[in-house]
Amino acid sequence: MGEYLIFRPEKMEGLPSHLQAQVKELVCGLEGPRDVESITSASTFAAMGVCPDYDMKKLVKRMSIDMRQKGEERVLFDLKGVDVAMANALRRVMIAEVPTMAIETVHLYQNTGVLQDEVLCHRLGLVPFKVEPETYKYRTENEELTAENSLCFKLHIVCTPENLDQEKKCLPVYSRDFVWVPLSEQQKEQYPEPPRPVSEDYLITKLRPGQEIEAVCYLEKGIGKTHAKWSPVCPAVYRLHPKIIFPQGVLRGPEAEDLVNLCPMNVFDIENGEAIVAKPTQCTTCRACIERFPTQVEVRKIKDHFIFQVEATGSIPAPDVFKRSLSVLIQKLQKIKNNIEKDIQA
Repeated sequence: MGEYLIFRPEKMEGLPSHLQAQVKELVCGLEGPRDVESITSASTFAAMGVCPDYDMKKLVKRMSIDMRQKGEERVLFDLKGVDVAMANALRRVMIAEVPTMAIETVHLYQNTGVLQDEVLCHRLGLVPFKVEPETYKYRTENEELTAENSLCFKLHIVCTPENLDQEKKCLPVYSRDFVWVPLSEQQKEQYPEPPRPVSEDYLITKLRPGQEIEAVCYLEKGIGKTHAKWSPVCPAVYRLHPKIIFPQGVLRGPEAEDLVNLCPMNVFDIENGEAIVAKPTQCTTCRACIERFPTQVEVRKIKDHFIFQVEATGSIPAPDVFKRSLSVLIQKLQKIKNNIEKDIQA
């Protein structure tokens, strides 16, 4: 149950300080991390008169999301008050279970280029397209390709002396060479501007004079769990929020200057002759500070404070990936709840 166990502040006071820290933080020592486990049993500190509560309302009240950066391609936010299991579930859903559209079916009519047919088709499938997947349904096995379950793009390139790059002696084939082919009048009206790849500059292959590629590609709806080409993010990662303390008091004078100079991420600064932790979130746990000052500097990580960095491939804006991952996670939890209720009633 991890951090779903709510330790009330007044009860935490009954624990020694080192155990309070063990509940909330892990320590990055020279020999490796310590106190990495979450408290999973309500009876862990029962002998000391400390029994945590299980209260969903209190859990929800503890949870918070603070957005640090928000853009089409990247979001950076803090997720607080949850267990690592929930944070990791959110990360995995963003990677593997938020649907997008990608090339799945390729009708290859001509390929005299250097790439084998299967390699060329694989590269075509990895090109991300800026298409809203919610307007399409999943295509089932052996179902026909229609305007309801797919988008069609044609790629037909012939290398001739006229279009040859005279400097490179070849013809690069880019994602800009895809041509959208509407599968119905309704689909044509659906897009005032033609659907397109996320970028026009993805290099697919190169052709020499006389070589030709002719292919008809169909985008279908899918998830990263099936194939990485459908994943909307690259990457989606999190790390624990660093907490750096001085157990024996702050460093002063030459020691403070030494600490500031040895940190490659400029985490520390000097204020009134004393070393301060100016930018804790920039800490990468390189351990340079604790190797130099093993007893005077301690690097910890807050167990229920996660810094998420999500970079989108462009098929879906990064903020939307985060929102949709929450919706997917809620649906999965609702399904579990319904199954449990069904078993209880049986």
